[in-house]
Amino acid sequence: MPRWAHPRVTAEDLESEGQRRTRQQAALKAAQRTAPLRDGYLLGLGIAPGLTSITALVITVAPGLSGTGDVPVGIVLILLLQVSALAIIKQSSLRAWAPSWISVGFLTSVMLPMLAMQMSLLHEPFVSVSLGSAGPALVASAFVVGLYCAFAIWVLWISQGRPEQAAILLMPPTLAIPAMMGQAGSIDQHAALVTLSEVTLFTAIVTGVVWLFPGWPQLLAGGAGLAVELLRLWVSGRGPWRSETSGAIVSTVYVGLLLLAVLVIVMAPVGDAMLQSHRAIKTRPARKRRRR
Repeated sequence: MPRWAHPRVTAEDLESEGQRRTRQQAALKAAQRTAPLRDGYLLGLGIAPGLTSITALVITVAPGLSGTGDVPVGIVLILLLQVSALAIIKQSSLRAWAPSWISVGFLTSVMLPMLAMQMSLLHEPFVSVSLGSAGPALVASAFVVGLYCAFAIWVLWISQGRPEQAAILLMPPTLAIPAMMGQAGSIDQHAALVTLSEVTLFTAIVTGVVWLFPGWPQLLAGGAGLAVELLRLWVSGRGPWRSETSGAIVSTVYVGLLLLAVLVIVMAPVGDAMLQSHRAIKTRPARKRRRR
């Protein structure tokens, strides 16, 4: 007679319904990460910065739209485009790409004007703590840091489970920080539009490139993009600009902003990915040792 043997019990057989669902969802997300060509979601995140860059470039060269004035007509037109696009995709099947439009909208309406004001104050002559003239620049810097950190927290919140999305969404406002530092003197609407066009174009290009390289390269896309942007600005002679009569506080603010940008754009997606891996390990049932 054949010898009877007890059916082999695996760790999956001991899972609860919730654990099995969590494991299946984790496996699906891992499969999507290793085969990004199947859905193209990450590539779609580059549409908003790409269209914003083209619009900003057209407005920059159009007469009467990018000059100085009481109303920044060029910036307003770009904002109207972004708000209209966001309203349309919110009512369609493309709503998954709404965060990318919010990201470029935050850059255009909040981060860019605040950076322009901050850098214009830092570029003034005789900005020094000892002279008591650094107060306005420091207050503006505090506002910029607060707004940037609040945006980073929002990105982390909506990108839970998609750390590669966080890297792309953080790029536009992060790349604008060193770009605006390199603008000499007082920053007007034309300089802001040029910076907006360059930063969003570079974001769209990086998004298209990292779409082809799934896994960790996508998580480090923001950090790599920031490194290339810093190198580009340095080679073109557009490094951080300051008046020769200003004190060391200007350089200190520059260094602090750049360190914050590097920390956020590198650690946010990587930290989220590590947290997801840790949660997956904790929900995985322990294998029981077989008795001999």
